Formats: sequence, structure tokens, C-alpha cells
Amino acid sequence: MRVFTAISLIMAPINITGNLVVCLIVFKGKTMKTFTNLLLVNLALADMSFGILQLIELAIFQVTEVFDANVFCKSTAYSTHVVCGVSIVTLTIIAYERYQAVARPFRTRLKTTTIKKAVAKLIIIWLTSLISMSPVLYFQWGKAGSDGDPVCGSQQMHHVYPNRIFYFWEAIVFLALPNLIIIYCYSRVIFALWFSKAVCVSSTASFKSRRKLAKVLLFITLIFIVCWVAVCIEHMFYIFGASVSKEFNIMTFFMIHFNSSVNPFVYSLHSSKFRKSCKGIFS
Repeated sequence: MRVFTAISLIMAPINITGNLVVCLIVFKGKTMKTFTNLLLVNLALADMSFGILQLIELAIFQVTEVFDANVFCKSTAYSTHVVCGVSIVTLTIIAYERYQAVARPFRTRLKTTTIKKAVAKLIIIWLTSLISMSPVLYFQWGKAGSDGDPVCGSQQMHHVYPNRIFYFWEAIVFLALPNLIIIYCYSRVIFALWFSKAVCVSSTASFKSRRKLAKVLLFITLIFIVCWVAVCIEHMFYIFGASVSKEFNIMTFFMIHFNSSVNPFVYSLHSSKFRKSCKGIFS
């Protein structure tokens, strides 16, 4: 448990602080409440919720001195799946929105999304993920190992077909299909912004701004995919009944925390507007 505790104590505060700043910047800025920025806020909220839940679990453990490995594994697995579901759907919508804005700018202008409609879409994303991932609470189990660290797994994954069906369904709906859509949309965006002369923009500054935004969004999407590859591999082991080492469990746990914490730093490195807004909040 010490390794998991150390990871959560180090990464969760960074996660919560950074993503809270992202939310404050968007909600305080008069010109920041665009549909894309609200989607980025949704990513931040998903990441924060994971970090907050991890700190709550640690606080309960420290105060009560009672650690239930089964509760830890179930809650961690469920929150992880929900965050993954919300994030991948949000990133898919961002990719599609960028594709529409770049490839079909005139049609996009006619279909402007109001704040209320955007919030309604975000609520639907959360409800869909919360409901879709609920079987994880049943399938997942945990027990304390000989060293006190939790040993997590799925209930007889290689014997129970409903478990396999669920994880295969999840892999297709929340991994394969979204990634295909993301790859298609960003390939079109990259072609339009870097290789095509047919894209109509109002100014050189606007064109450069679109390129910069596309780079940032593509970068955070790639980070998400890389970080979650290990988690997907872990689940494939579960599906086919293979054992997962403690070291691999620790690595996937760290990768989830890292992905939940890194986006604000990406925004800061690539966006001067974000850096100025940060200074405005803390000054």
C-alpha cells in the first residue's frame, strides 16, 4: 500500500491544483467560454474527480486505520473506467469539432453551440460513462497481499463469459471506435492546415492560431493514448486469465495519475494566453 499511497500523495495534489486552474481560467475569462474550452474543462473535471477520490480513500484509511483492499480495488477500477470513458468521448468530440471547424468552417458557423447545449452534452457524457462502467463494480475484486499492498483482479475472468463480453464491448465502444474517429479527424485536420491550400481563413494570425490549437489538442490526445495503452494491456491480461505482476499494477496506476496531471502543463507550455491567464489568477 505504501507505493500506491506515495503515488497518490504526490500526484493527486498536482492533478487537482493544475486542473482547477484550467477550470478557473475558462470560467473567469469572458472570451474563454467556447465549446472546445468547455470540453477541455470536462477533461479537467474528469481528471480532478479521480485525484479527489484517491485522496478521500487515503484520508479514510489514515483516520480509521482500516484498509479494505476489495473496496480500494473496486473504487479505483470504477473511477478509472469512468474517467477513461469521459476522457475518450470528450477527446473524440474535440477531434470531430476541430475537423468541422477546419474542414467545414462555414457549416460550423451556422451550427453554433450555446453554453446550455454544451453543458447538456457534457452531462450526457458523464451519465453515459457512469452507467456504462457500472459492471466494473461487480467484476472487480481485491485482497490484501502478504506485504499489505492490494492485489486487484477481475472475478475469474477466464471462466465467466459475461466478464469477457463486457470488457470486449468496452474495448470496442470506448477504445477502438473512438480512436478510429480521432485518427480520421486529425488526419483531415493536419492535411487541411499543413498541406492543403483550400482552407479559407480570415487572416494569417487566425491560421496560425488554428495550427497551434490543433497541435495542443493532438498532443494531449497522444499522451492519453500512450498512458492508457498499459491499462488496456492489463485488462487484456484479465480477459484471458493471465496474472498481472505487482510492478505492472504500480506502473499502470502511476500512468493514470500522470495522464490526469499533465494536461495543464501542456497548455502552459504551448499557450501564451494560458500563461497570461494563470498570472492573472495568482496575481
